[in-house]
Amino acid sequence: MLGSWVARDLGEIQPGDTVKLNVVDRWGQDQTKQFLVSGISTSAGGQGFDTNAIIHIDTLRDMLDRDGDTGSFLVKLNDPSKAIEVKNFFLNSFPNDDFKAETIEESAENLLRGFRSGIAMINMIGYFGMMSSAFAIVAIQMMLVSSKTREIGVMRSIGAKRKDILILFLFQGMIIGIVGAGVGTAAGLGYTAFAKETKMAWEG
Repeated sequence: MLGSWVARDLGEIQPGDTVKLNVVDRWGQDQTKQFLVSGISTSAGGQGFDTNAIIHIDTLRDMLDRDGDTGSFLVKLNDPSKAIEVKNFFLNSFPNDDFKAETIEESAENLLRGFRSGIAMINMIGYFGMMSSAFAIVAIQMMLVSSKTREIGVMRSIGAKRKDILILFLFQGMIIGIVGAGVGTAAGLGYTAFAKETKMAWEG
């Protein structure tokens, strides 16, 4: 069985087609075997076996010259509520072996922990960007005020109040901020749409 992404990358493989699998055994020798594709695995969001090829464990052991060796295996339950019970059964059955068992929720938690770390880093970058943008706007406003000293003097001489001048510069700063936020939002939405459409895959 092939994952949908693997089948796509191999040229839209369909059930009934044949593919060749090449692996390196424990002695460093290439082992090639031809397989008949029995099905295509597809899952929402590509979180299942979409990027994998699934073959019989005995066949893989034979190709790798590792009779009796097993690195890991999955157990599919008809009743998911018994996952903890099955996990404890395996752990109790192999008390003296270097054996690890975990439910799909526990396995997903390890992945989510990595995602949370990435999100925290993205948030830090976002906060830093916001502070940098605010500092840039303040710096621009200070430069504008410094460069318009004469205009401010003229406005004061014709009766403009300090509050009026302050509102004028605040309004100017708001326009700069709104334009910058609009451009940044449009660029972000465009990139998100592009990434979603291409699934973050670039041809090169």
